[in-house]
Amino acid sequence: MTGSVDGLRAVDLHEVAATSAGWVDQEIPGGSAPVRLHRLWLDRASKASVSLVRFPPGWERMATGSYAVAEEFVVLAGVLEMNGRRHGAGCWAFVPADACRQDTRTPDGALALAWFGGVPTWQPGWYDVRRRTASGPADVLGVLMASSAGHGGSEVVSGPLAPAAKARDALDVERWTWTWLPAGAGLPARVDRLLVRSW
Repeated sequence: MTGSVDGLRAVDLHEVAATSAGWVDQEIPGGSAPVRLHRLWLDRASKASVSLVRFPPGWERMATGSYAVAEEFVVLAGVLEMNGRRHGAGCWAFVPADACRQDTRTPDGALALAWFGGVPTWQPGWYDVRRRTASGPADVLGVLMASSAGHGGSEVVSGPLAPAAKARDALDVERWTWTWLPAGAGLPARVDRLLVRSW
């Protein structure tokens, strides 16, 4: 169910994943087949976005390259492999702008929630070796990514979420609930684990 109160919007990702409404085919440069994409949020100025992405079984991109913007993702179901790392359900990863992407595949298909910092322009054959991908479990309390000039910061928290000056979004990995929180909004209900990303 999707609900909205004072700009706060909650989305049940189980329901989104179970329906065909709102999904579109999306070509990924170098990909072996289109993926399915369901946009949850888009900033019209910067083109930063949050989307559910469904990779079909056997999908792969063997080409090496990079995106001009950062991507952050959590695998909700299945396994997504990239750069020799295996990201299973409940795994979080941050891929900086210009970081290497190679040998990307999902043998049995995968569903992921993905955040992009802007338009993901593919840069074939080029990457910056100084840019490193970070990854780990999406349900361990603490800071996943510190705030920086190009990223508002991501952390896993527990309990009610106090209001903040910045807009944020929050993912309950266990319940598959995604919530958009405009500036000044919080979540009064206690939640065991929330992955919170500041914009």
